[in-house]
Amino acid sequence: MHTVTIDIPNESILNKILSMLNSFKSEGIVIREDNSLSPIEVENSIAEAVRQMSLIKEGKLKARPIEELLNEL
Repeated sequence: MHTVTIDIPNESILNKILSMLNSFKSEGIVIREDNSLSPIEVENSIAEAVRQMSLIKEGKLKARPIEELLNEL
């Protein structure tokens, strides 16, 4: 068995590729989507969160109630 990982930045192209690959499922092709973040994306996300926390502490940004955040999930 071989595993191939590809990054596809365009949703339209992704849908075309997935459609083509789905036609091979009967021959044992398994399709798994991995939407995990890269280490750089995780680092950038944490840096942005820290920046926002600093702005909230300085009174330059208004915090949102936790209920509002949880309702988005």
